[in-house]
Amino acid sequence: MKILLSFTLICLSTALNAFETEFHSNYWPSHITTIDEILDPITSEKLLSKKQRGVLIRLVEGKLLVDFGRGGVHLVDIKDTDFVKEYQDVINQVTPKLYGNLTGMIGTRLTTFYKEHQRFHFDEMKKIKNMIILITPSDNSMTSEDLSKLTEAFSTIDKGILDNEMILFPGTNALYQAAKEIQSGLKFIMPGVNFAYQKALNLPYDNSNQKFYHLFKLDLNGKLLSSNVDIENIDELVTQLELIL
Repeated sequence: MKILLSFTLICLSTALNAFETEFHSNYWPSHITTIDEILDPITSEKLLSKKQRGVLIRLVEGKLLVDFGRGGVHLVDIKDTDFVKEYQDVINQVTPKLYGNLTGMIGTRLTTFYKEHQRFHFDEMKKIKNMIILITPSDNSMTSEDLSKLTEAFSTIDKGILDNEMILFPGTNALYQAAKEIQSGLKFIMPGVNFAYQKALNLPYDNSNQKFYHLFKLDLNGKLLSSNVDIENIDELVTQLELIL
């Protein structure tokens, strides 16, 4: 019995190490559940309850970044969750995965202002491989002219590739009006939820430093492929956009 238990633990340890280094985002489960109560590493107070379910955002340095709703967004160890089982269930198609994790998170919250106010269906996101998320300045420094320049630049750069989708997270609601005026074809996170989803995605940038542009490339499961923060102006932004596409 002890030999079998030791063998099981060794296999689990080997699997966890493999997942941390070579884990493929295509098989990330959409949700995970804690196995036991999780304590705050600093205060030792209860951080998460046993069998608390959360939305998997992404893998970060061998840990899981999970949104537990009212319980908050936390980094948790793989071993403290049912991640391994859920991952295998996706591979074995026990749990069908119809859409990427990031697609499922924001797919129904996208809109554009090209010709008319439009919303999108999940199936439209199947045509692309990556999402380019842009968080714009919150000081109203991005003008209608800047937005026009960005819209044209992205269309030109991505032409012939067509596997990227650019999504703006406006730092100010005034940018939605500018998008409506110029009928921008870029996709926007919907008004009213932009700041909440920006926080939920937990992208690595200084939230207090919002006079800059912050650019991120993620796959449809939310895996962070590249990032460029603290971009000062629209010309530098276009240059950085060319580099990541």
